[in-house]
Amino acid sequence: MTDSTLDILIATLADPTTDKPARRQAAADLAASNDPRAIPPLLEAACTLQAAEEALAKMGQMVVVPMVTALNDANPKIQRTARNVLARLGYDADRLPPDLQAITSVNASLEKLVSAAQANNEIGLTQAIQALTPAGIHALEPILLLLWHEDGRVRSAAVRVLGGIRDPRAQEALADALQDGDERVRMNAIQGITRNWGGQGMEGLAKIARNANETGRLRVLAALAIGEVIGDDILAMQAGAVLDTLMKNAAQRVSESKLQELLWMIEVALGG
Repeated sequence: MTDSTLDILIATLADPTTDKPARRQAAADLAASNDPRAIPPLLEAACTLQAAEEALAKMGQMVVVPMVTALNDANPKIQRTARNVLARLGYDADRLPPDLQAITSVNASLEKLVSAAQANNEIGLTQAIQALTPAGIHALEPILLLLWHEDGRVRSAAVRVLGGIRDPRAQEALADALQDGDERVRMNAIQGITRNWGGQGMEGLAKIARNANETGRLRVLAALAIGEVIGDDILAMQAGAVLDTLMKNAAQRVSESKLQELLWMIEVALGG
């Protein structure tokens, strides 16, 4: 179906002055298109047109996630339509599978994530992260948008969520976050890459480890991540020991000789 045809069908469906047979036919044609762009207008039209609800159900599994999301819509008619469509597809809106249950709380959890990060509320932040991580790819797109937030605390929180999402886009975003101007973001990106390794970020980790302008703690953390990711037990052990010492005494600085030793081990490990 061409874009112009799709636009005409959506306009016909949305126009309350159009006769009902024409709107019903538009709903049926939109369902047959299997185009995800038809879902929002069908959902809106279903508030007053039964045929639109039937059309959504005919689109099958592709509408499940949008319908679950719509369960939290401010419009009760939208909520009712979502419940009806899910029921037609064999889902009980009150007893959704765990992965679909997670979707219903994504928006609320995102709001909590942002407010907790800005308030430096670690307990609230941890709770929001724990709620978002199980949603997986359903939380990915809005989390990626938060990486452009002006507040570094929010970007840092978003990166912490990405570390628990197994998806190539999350891994790519973690690698990009190594270049963020906020040290907290870079630190969380390092930790996220260690947990969510997908073949990206090694160059960025090495760059941080080599950068004399970075703090010693961050450079050691990058060295530790490299060792753990590539399976270099000796590098990981040496960097881990230095990091343990720093954690026991926050005022202690990493000696230049120890950093140079770790850098040499990184160059050997990376074949440089």
